[in-house]
Amino acid sequence: MKSEVEAKPFVYSPGAPMLSSGTEGIVIGVSGPPGRSPLLRGHCRLSSEAVSSLSDTLLHNVAVICTYGPTLRSFSFPLVRGEIVFDEDILVENGFQQAFFNVDLKTAGLPSGQGRYFVLASVHTFLSEVIAFDWDK
Repeated sequence: MKSEVEAKPFVYSPGAPMLSSGTEGIVIGVSGPPGRSPLLRGHCRLSSEAVSSLSDTLLHNVAVICTYGPTLRSFSFPLVRGEIVFDEDILVENGFQQAFFNVDLKTAGLPSGQGRYFVLASVHTFLSEVIAFDWDK
């Protein structure tokens, strides 16, 4: 099934949320036209020391968690499933590794038309803020 929103998975896109310089963590935002598949955009950064304790790349350690609908059903997935992560997808500078990501939530498997959605992301020991959105508004 073709995505309704074209997004390259691991690049900065204008308007994407950003962590403050030198801050470790993860930050996300959701955008998209009403009635279309929402785009989850994010930025994550860890110290090189923290990354050395991970079993794979920084991006392979990002998870997305969603709840939705009147009964708050849950849906979660790892950021990297079938995508290839290249060295240039992760920026290394000043003792930190950082990366950007863009995920079409419909393509990721989140069902549409379920009312209110709540999404957050995690990496290592860090959690993003919870973002609430309505798919159809």
